Amino acid sequence: MRKIFRLLFFILLFLAGLKPVSLHAQVNEDSVANQKIFDSLVSGANNGVVLTQLELAKVYYNGKDSANAFKWFTKAAEAGNDIAQNNLGMLYEIGIGTKKNLKLAISWLTSSAEQGNSSAQLRLANLYEYELGARPAYTEALKWYKKAAEQGDMAAQMAAGRFYENGLGLNIEPELAYKWYRKAADQNSGFSQGKMGWFYEHGFGVDPDSALAIKWYRRAALNNDIAAQSNLGRMYYFGIGGLKVNYKEAVKWFEKSGEAGNPLAQYILAQIYEVGVDSVQQNLPEAFHMYGHAASNGHVSSLYKMGTFYEEGKGGAPKSDSTAAVWYSKAQVKGNLKASGKLGMMYWEGRGVKQDKSLAKMYLLQAVNGGLDEYKKYMESKNIK
Repeated sequence: MRKIFRLLFFILLFLAGLKPVSLHAQVNEDSVANQKIFDSLVSGANNGVVLTQLELAKVYYNGKDSANAFKWFTKAAEAGNDIAQNNLGMLYEIGIGTKKNLKLAISWLTSSAEQGNSSAQLRLANLYEYELGARPAYTEALKWYKKAAEQGDMAAQMAAGRFYENGLGLNIEPELAYKWYRKAADQNSGFSQGKMGWFYEHGFGVDPDSALAIKWYRRAALNNDIAAQSNLGRMYYFGIGGLKVNYKEAVKWFEKSGEAGNPLAQYILAQIYEVGVDSVQQNLPEAFHMYGHAASNGHVSSLYKMGTFYEEGKGGAPKSDSTAAVWYSKAQVKGNLKASGKLGMMYWEGRGVKQDKSLAKMYLLQAVNGGLDEYKKYMESKNIK
């Protein structure tokens, strides 16, 4: 009995935050105590004490000894410990201490999840959604997301909201999307708070309410959600929901969103600086700069605008038809019809590219068939049939 109490005492010390040290570490009072704790964990684990098996596995895992971590997580998992089962499932999922095996990962995660382990439920849901190749098991994924969400897991609540919002494996259900995003929003998820703003603005799952939309957008924006910052900027820009038009305030929020890497906000800022709006003066170099940022983030219209700046030689961009053609080509590949028209003209005229009238006609027809009449007029003026 005395040995058992001594073992429990050492375990409590370990759980309080003491870390085992190498046998070769400098011998001092702390290292001796830590070594005793480690030895006690080994003794308890070898004697079948499940909690010490679990803690010993954690020690080995944190010490980068994946083989022994796998060994002791397995023993504790086989004894029914849900935390060990979750961790063992993770090892099989990633392939740490053993070969990657999704079948065994799912098996152990299911054992843990069925005991109510929310971490296992979330990991299992992720596996069903993302790791099964071209045919995700959406029904199983949602089942486990909801179980974790019902236990208050914020990431699972967001995932459940996303499933109902987008109809992943089921019909779109706006009210249920609202329900789960709201729970996450109340836990201070900036992304979910932004969703609340969008739902109230557009009447998705709730009655439309511009005042509540602004409230949620502002709350999310202050919580650094870049989409909400952009949306709040938009509402100031157009004076939506009772807000007075305020271009400076709009630019402030677009800038915050753009600085965080939102290409849409970068594009909108560029447009504002390109033409100048009320108290915001025209600033072509800054417009060129922001279009460049948005283009580097894959924003299609910004790819096109970069072409126009190089073609016209404005905003600090050196005039270069060949560089413009490169940007137009990037935009055209992504479906920008204006870029198709521009390329058509350049290939017809041999400007910035080697002249190719058949290629020119193809690009021009893409633009015309997409409804861009200015390129129809160009074709008529050049008698292109």
